Amino acid sequence: MKYYKKCVLTILLMVGCTNITADICTQTFQNSVQSNTLGSTITFACGTKVLNNSTNALAIPIVNNPAGCATPTCGTSNCTSAGTTVSPLNLGSFQSSSNAGGNITIGANSTLTINNNTTDYNLVSVRSNATLNFSANPSGATIYRISSLELNNSATVNFATGDYWIDSLLQSGGQPITINIVGTGTTRIYLNTNTTISRPISWNVSNSASQLLIYAFNNLTINSSSASANAIIYAAGDVNLTNFTLNGALTAKNITLSGTSVITYNSAAVTAANFGTTCPFSSVSQFVVTAPSTGSYCQNMTVAVTAQNAMSQTETTYARQITLTTQSNAGTWISTTGGGALSSTVNGAATYQFVAGDNGVANFRLSYPNSGASPITIKAYQTDTPTILGNSGSINFAPSSLVITDNPVSGAPTAFSSAQTAGTNFTLYLTAYSGSSCGVVTNYTGTKTIRFYTTYVNPTTGTLNAKINGVNIANSVDAVQTTQPIIFNNGVATVIGSYSDAGQLMLNVADTASGGPSGQSGNFVVKPYQFAINIPGNSATQTTAPPAGAVSACLANAVFKKAGVPFTVNVQAQNAQGTVTPNYGLETVSQGILLTSSALLAPTNGRNGSTGLGTIGNGSTFSRVTGAGSPFTGAYYTGSNFYFDEAGCINLTVAVGTGSYLGAGNVSNSTVVGRFIPDHFSVSGNVPLLTTGCSGSFGSFTYLDKPFLYTTAPVLTVTAQSLQNTTTQNYTGNFWKLSNSALGNIYNKFYDPLRVGDIIPNLIFSAANSTPSFLDEGNGVGTFTFSDGGGFKIQRLSGSLAPPFRAEIQLNVPTITDSDGVICTGAGCVSGGFAFGLPTAGNGIAFTGTGTGSGKQFFQGRLIVLNSSGSQLLPLTLPMQTQVYTASGSTSGFAINALDSCTTFNSAANLTITQFGVSTIASLPASPATFSQGILNITLNAPTPAATGYVDVEANISTSAANLPWLQYNWPYNGITGTNFSANPRGRGTFGVFKGNDRVIYQQEITQ
Repeated sequence: MKYYKKCVLTILLMVGCTNITADICTQTFQNSVQSNTLGSTITFACGTKVLNNSTNALAIPIVNNPAGCATPTCGTSNCTSAGTTVSPLNLGSFQSSSNAGGNITIGANSTLTINNNTTDYNLVSVRSNATLNFSANPSGATIYRISSLELNNSATVNFATGDYWIDSLLQSGGQPITINIVGTGTTRIYLNTNTTISRPISWNVSNSASQLLIYAFNNLTINSSSASANAIIYAAGDVNLTNFTLNGALTAKNITLSGTSVITYNSAAVTAANFGTTCPFSSVSQFVVTAPSTGSYCQNMTVAVTAQNAMSQTETTYARQITLTTQSNAGTWISTTGGGALSSTVNGAATYQFVAGDNGVANFRLSYPNSGASPITIKAYQTDTPTILGNSGSINFAPSSLVITDNPVSGAPTAFSSAQTAGTNFTLYLTAYSGSSCGVVTNYTGTKTIRFYTTYVNPTTGTLNAKINGVNIANSVDAVQTTQPIIFNNGVATVIGSYSDAGQLMLNVADTASGGPSGQSGNFVVKPYQFAINIPGNSATQTTAPPAGAVSACLANAVFKKAGVPFTVNVQAQNAQGTVTPNYGLETVSQGILLTSSALLAPTNGRNGSTGLGTIGNGSTFSRVTGAGSPFTGAYYTGSNFYFDEAGCINLTVAVGTGSYLGAGNVSNSTVVGRFIPDHFSVSGNVPLLTTGCSGSFGSFTYLDKPFLYTTAPVLTVTAQSLQNTTTQNYTGNFWKLSNSALGNIYNKFYDPLRVGDIIPNLIFSAANSTPSFLDEGNGVGTFTFSDGGGFKIQRLSGSLAPPFRAEIQLNVPTITDSDGVICTGAGCVSGGFAFGLPTAGNGIAFTGTGTGSGKQFFQGRLIVLNSSGSQLLPLTLPMQTQVYTASGSTSGFAINALDSCTTFNSAANLTITQFGVSTIASLPASPATFSQGILNITLNAPTPAATGYVDVEANISTSAANLPWLQYNWPYNGITGTNFSANPRGRGTFGVFKGNDRVIYQQEITQ
């Protein structure tokens, strides 16, 4: 083995620093769709699909196929996840425009060509049916930088080959937009801000997809009735496509396909595209070929090939074809653990295509016949560049060896390489095997002194020793010799192995007797037994397998976090004994940790996060902490920027970030987390409407003391939201904690005009401050409807008279807070509450009336019965008037209310007649009878028999009679004085009084 190390060193010196810039962008677009981020998701709607893939296993960790859909998402079957991602591209910094060229507008139906002599612009606007041509730079690179490119109806843009840095892409109008690529090269369009395209648009539909690259620094949304492109699209953020047809390839973070979207892979376009300086390059200069120094004929030998740069670093993005050869014209390459295609023959040679998922390392198995030459040296080289190569050390095939298997040998043995779990025991079979006869050496029996040691493969170092039969063994060929007596029976012995760390190893075994056989296992993976989870502040008590009472258990939990608010998660990879596996995360490509909400425990039938997919915000952002300390002893991983953007309780699951630990399968643990509550409320209100007491063709008003109601009651709509302002739809049912009894409401008022000396501020606005009714609308929305409590009124004050005014009324809900302390801070909230209207001039709650006062006008009124006299032979008219108090300057008093054509007097039965010397009856024009411009006449029949005298007529307008108490007044009759405006009006009709004396110049009757 020491000789092998020297051989590898010699190879490196021979290769030197030869470099090749192998473009790995093609592997970033290895199928129609793929993701560049751990923990990412693709979501298909029914009818959407991706076609022409090399495999249905997409390089996206989570694939969500539509349930119950008859259309497969990957052509003939549904897509699956390969559990991997592709390498992200380094887009560098966005090149912002200096705006030196200012603004350019191409008018409707016009054409303009921009010369590359000026490259930086602010706003470039292409109006309806206009055409914009970008010209190429004949003497250098074609580069344009534009702050905003605006495309209107039926606009056409012709891009020359080059780079276009567009900070903001805008569209307007509903007619199709056309984007063409002129020339034979590749045009690269860089989009900086979140871009949403909502208009029909055609991208490069007449040319190959290799001629258009779209690089999005953030999110890209195409939501159109019809859109298509021949292009290769890369987004650092999420991509959402609706009704979009793409011929080319797409790589992004999370991908959502809706409507009729179809993506067809064009591998030839990917290969032909010029990715420019954006694409990183591989600089592989050598291969390291790892193989045992000894082997046995007829046994499959494990061989690993690692692509390295000149600094001996693994090139994890390597994606080229290599050739393997034994250089002896013998041997068969029969299998590989890589993700690429292996093509093998029986003459010792094979080719293999590295793919991005290999992370620069591929494992193979070689079956070498007993007719082949020995020793051999395995060679690996890049097929198209044979000078990039690597050789194994010398491999001797012994006539006999010790074969390590995990099952008794039957036929040609395959070296032990099966995945194991840290801290658990596994059984190994040691078999003396003859390469010359290809069978078990049965006379190899009795107690043998055997040396065991391991070789770290991935990671290449470690701190824990593996054990055989409970005894620590050496962790390298150079470690201090440790041997054990092992009993063989007919050439076979069994031992018990275990390893308390994680990673990939090789087990070596040798009989220490002179000339004794030796052997090696294949590379085998030991994955963690579990992940221990620590979440500070989480006190959920229910189990991870929720019983029927999961909802009540969740509701009983103390509040953990608000939706969307970051929390901390600490995770430690552990073995079966509950101690740390320190090598986890130190692999050549760190296997990482991924957080998801694997199940929503409560509420029942709720939503598992805003996406419904259980995504945890920043779910793969962990950092390694070494050394002993809280909350774990030994290395662990921590993150403090995770969040769940819904309400309720979840099953938080920790799993391997790549989805499979070094290809050996996933490891996951779960714990209940919650209760999550909304971060805040946003609110909105309808436009309430109060009913005006009288609204007619002459005007609109309401009398003081007259009740008025809501025509349209105020309705407050409350939406529970996360920190990111998404609606927490689970905030419903028993999870709705905002009580209607907690919504205190206050009515504020302002009377306009308000003058010095007016008594208006002393008036009282009274209404039943009733609790609003509540309706749970579901999905995080509730409505509160406020009642008028049976009626409002603005009261008259005893002994005071108020001039007309307009009432500006506000309903104020000062505090919107639920029992968990969630408050109103979102859209519509003002100081934690909400108000309908403002108590300022013109801004109060509207009334139904129009015209003068806009229905908000209030009068202090009264009803008066005027005196009248006439012949005892004829009927007598006794006028009733509705009057209002007015005040202007020093003049004040009551006057007829000419606006009143609404007040009704229900029946003549509510007219009380006291007769003095005559006998008559009273009648009204109708029953009920309506005042017209403030006047309603009472008719007194001529006395029967004819006589002179008078009658007093009292209009009983109390609530028990005509029910017009707001028109009562403090009338003094016969020495009786009413109080609190509670007296009925009374008038006198006199029969037998004729025209007065002609000598009388002026006569006035005064009533009070």
